Amino acid sequence: MAGERIAKGNPFDAASFFLIIMDKIEKLTKKIVAFRDARDWKQFHNPKDMALSLTLEAAEVLEHFQWKDALEVEKYVGTHRAEIGEELADVLYWVLLLSHDLGIDILDAMEKKGAKNEAKYPVEKAKGNHKKWDKLLMRQVIVESPFAGDEKRNIEYGRQCLRDCLMRGEAPIASHLLYTQDGILDDGITAERALGIEAGLDWGRFAEATVVYADYGITPGMRLGILRAKREGRPVETRKLFQKSYRKAI
Repeated sequence: MAGERIAKGNPFDAASFFLIIMDKIEKLTKKIVAFRDARDWKQFHNPKDMALSLTLEAAEVLEHFQWKDALEVEKYVGTHRAEIGEELADVLYWVLLLSHDLGIDILDAMEKKGAKNEAKYPVEKAKGNHKKWDKLLMRQVIVESPFAGDEKRNIEYGRQCLRDCLMRGEAPIASHLLYTQDGILDDGITAERALGIEAGLDWGRFAEATVVYADYGITPGMRLGILRAKREGRPVETRKLFQKSYRKAI
């Protein structure tokens, strides 16, 4: 196979291999679409029913392995490889047909998904580990704590909040502590304060939760963060350092 020739170091580069695969996928998709259209079946093919058909065909693959242990599966595959291949072909049929009808470049989608998986499952953490990506990586959280007012006390408190997050195995960010450092933004200037708040809230799109440290109450700036989190569907958790408690924010 072409992939084996690449692995063995033959003068057959990966780009050429990709072009061959792309050509095969395009030809196969055209053949499938022609088969469907020659029978006037497109009238029955809406995305929902096509997705259902894909799921049902995948279930038929699974049926081959139902109620069999590892040894039975190995023996079964040896005598039923062709039948399993047909079921997998049915799955591929619906994958290609559905992606065609939805205008999705399936190879491009695979490339992009592969890149995401590379980031989600770094080798040094995922190798030999079956855990889902969100259990492998540190939980990313936005920290909401007071800043304005007694800045000295609030900065020290904010640092304690960050430590608390880290001790929980989280990767926290507290933009009100980061952007207000000397030489970055001046919290006493309204426009710069607003810029810092917006930058911190925008980062929230990548966070898994907003954690609110409420030992000194909830300030207006913290309320903005809570509202933004709720609007974006991000969980909000309230914590206290001095009275050990943990609950979902209202």
